[in-house]
Amino acid sequence: MLSIEIKSDISKTKGGKKLIDFIKAKYSECFYIAKNNEEKELRLKALDTMAFLDLIIHKIKDEEDGK
Repeated sequence: MLSIEIKSDISKTKGGKKLIDFIKAKYSECFYIAKNNEEKELRLKALDTMAFLDLIIHKIKDEEDGK
C-alpha cells in the first residue's frame, strides 16, 4: 500500500485540505497505473504525472520549512 504524508499549515484550510487530498488520490492512482499497466505509453504518462506531483509536494514542504 502506498502511503503519502504531507504535513503543512496548508492542510488546515478547507482549500488546502482538498488540494492535499487530490494530490494523494492522484498520486496513488498514477502509482497503480505505473505499476500494473503493461501499456508503455500509459505507464510513462503516469510516471510523468507522479513526477509533477512530486514537485508540488516538495514545494509545499519547502514552504513549510521556510525555504
